[in-house]
Amino acid sequence: MARSPGTRLGLLLASTLLAGFSTLPLLAQTETIAPPPPTAEPASEAAAAPDTGTAPAPETPADPAASQSDLDAVEASISLSQQRIDQLKAEIAAMQGDRTQQNAALIAAAQRVASLAP
Repeated sequence: MARSPGTRLGLLLASTLLAGFSTLPLLAQTETIAPPPPTAEPASEAAAAPDTGTAPAPETPADPAASQSDLDAVEASISLSQQRIDQLKAEIAAMQGDRTQQNAALIAAAQRVASLAP
């Protein structure tokens, strides 16, 4: 007998909560590591730099070209991700309403999963 969507949702939420709460005893048994003791500053540095009450200036990158190349690499990966998202959206839109194509895709996915299972 098929369950109603509300019942399925309730069971899903209950199982998720149960799985989440089952790990709490494990967290209680973990040991915390004490932070290392603070190190004292040398007297010469403390005397040379009086406290002005302002935060120190952030360090600038040593090589602007390297940081620009890192930025370019990140932007390229983002654009690739966006292209993949657009591809997936197009595939979903193409399969919308075509039950036979959806069934074929599900069967193919199940076969791929079955071939990966030991």
